[in-house]
Amino acid sequence: RTHLVEMNKQPVIVIDAGSSSVKAGFAGEDLPRAVFPAVTDPEILSNSKRAEYCDGSQDSTIHPIRRGIIHDWDNMERLLDHTFGAELEVHPETGGINGVPVLMTDVPHSSAESRGRMAQCMFEYFQAPALYMANSSVMSLFASGRTRGMVLECGGGYSSSVPIFEGFPIKYATCCANIGGQDITSHLHQMLARTEKYSKYELGHDVARDIKERHAVILVPSARAIKSEEYALPDGVLIDIDAEVKFASAGSVIFESDLSGVAATEMPEDNGVLRGVSALVHQSMSMCDRNIQPDLQNSIVLAGGTTMIPGFLDRMKLELQGLEEEDSLVNFNVVPNSKVAERGYGTQRRLAAWVGASIFASLDTFQHVQVTKQEWDDYDRSAI
Repeated sequence: RTHLVEMNKQPVIVIDAGSSSVKAGFAGEDLPRAVFPAVTDPEILSNSKRAEYCDGSQDSTIHPIRRGIIHDWDNMERLLDHTFGAELEVHPETGGINGVPVLMTDVPHSSAESRGRMAQCMFEYFQAPALYMANSSVMSLFASGRTRGMVLECGGGYSSSVPIFEGFPIKYATCCANIGGQDITSHLHQMLARTEKYSKYELGHDVARDIKERHAVILVPSARAIKSEEYALPDGVLIDIDAEVKFASAGSVIFESDLSGVAATEMPEDNGVLRGVSALVHQSMSMCDRNIQPDLQNSIVLAGGTTMIPGFLDRMKLELQGLEEEDSLVNFNVVPNSKVAERGYGTQRRLAAWVGASIFASLDTFQHVQVTKQEWDDYDRSAI
């Protein structure tokens, strides 16, 4: 993609650290230089055949980030140290004459305390000369070439719906839920373990994750008949992945989960039972002013690796139309459109937050919004 902006000559490190993976690189580049598991296990990180993702769990001791939130700051420092030293080979303090600024993406439901702790880590531990913490949903919207729209992010550990107007998130209408790719993997792992056809192989969690990434689909009424496919286990044994395994786990977790008890930054308590990420989007939209709802309906931007599952786009549009029963004339435009190829974004949405942050940090205006080390020394956490 060609960016019609004058590139800032000073390099900026861009990091999008999520629940299951870290994307790291430099501003102005089309893709991150490194995508690796968000874990602190040296054996996993040093493996030349490592996967780009590693699903976590609530009790994981090697995942410093769980459900998008940093729970283990000591391990988070180790993960960032690995990012700078081993993956990028550039440290903020010594990467240039005056050091290298850092842009870190931030999840929509993070707290002021968490942002302050990250700033402290960057300025005092890594001695970064400047820092900017960017809302990941806003960055994903930028990656699609828009400044207005509703962003649905479905990552490894959480999903969020964030309405954005002229580049600013509407926080009171932001909703999040603890459902994501790791829940699909867990559901699939349990399904394989209790199904006689597969239980005899004692398939591990990593195998379930790989089956999900290769074969999971989300069922829509217009879909063709789903056929079984062969899958090679690590020991070379071939097994048949039947249709039920392919569509049951992803669809039931992402579009049928009960969200009534899983609230986020703002969600009324008298909603009744909400089900799935489509209800999350609908709820966020209904909380916004009616004057901006047409802009949101016209640009429902999907981001995150979980949205790459075949059938996700069509199922989302069908579900949204079904929820808007009172006005059948409302038309939701889901981006990317499964029927119309949108140049660039369709394949980039797995990395959307990083790509948008790379674009944003390459603008001349970025130097005016970043917080410098001097401002941190003068104002401490109030500067963030």
